[in-house]
Amino acid sequence: MTLLNKKGRPFSWSHSAVNDFLGCPHRYAARRFFCTVVDVKTEESLWGDRAHKALEERMRDKTPLPEGMTAYENWCRVLEQLPGKFYFELELAVDGRLEPCGWFDKNAYGRVRIDLLILDEATKTAVVIDYKTGKMKDDAEQLRLSCWFLSKFYPWIETFKYRYIWLKVGKPTGGEMDRREAMSVFTSTVEVLKQMEKAWEDEEFPMNPSGLCHGWCSVESCPHWRKKK
Repeated sequence: MTLLNKKGRPFSWSHSAVNDFLGCPHRYAARRFFCTVVDVKTEESLWGDRAHKALEERMRDKTPLPEGMTAYENWCRVLEQLPGKFYFELELAVDGRLEPCGWFDKNAYGRVRIDLLILDEATKTAVVIDYKTGKMKDDAEQLRLSCWFLSKFYPWIETFKYRYIWLKVGKPTGGEMDRREAMSVFTSTVEVLKQMEKAWEDEEFPMNPSGLCHGWCSVESCPHWRKKK
């Protein structure tokens, strides 16, 4: 049975969708199942979009960074010295059998977008970079999932190096794993996907009140929603 939302779109997932569901299934449903809420971009998210675009153009086209972002130049100089082929804003998708497919294919089941990927065939190494403009967090699951997707598309990769670059504080975090570990990453996501698919099937999305209810959540119809103080 194909699970469809109220707009007739089939179930699919990404790291952000999984996080959304874990944070509050009710909020997730308003955005992605019932489609009754469209998030309005905040100043912080708009800045993040501009920073990602500026870094992409700097790394790909050598376009100078705009005013207010010149501090990121040092990161660009470090990254561009790495060996390999560069890919920008790379979009990867897998179907329900977890096999590679096209991003816009009707059977696309899971998707990931990678800010910067550097593939070095000589050393059989992939370097995954994700720029972050928010507060530092100790959670590399997004990067690890990116490596899992890459293991599906590039069977020759043996080493995966992954880094968040936290632009506000000028620090990187991340790690490294081999192909065997990368291929096993998805197992930690399976149980959550089962919960998400069951919620779609039953159309039951419980509320999970938190500090975000105080003006940060976009689902104003929720009984837990309060104006921001």
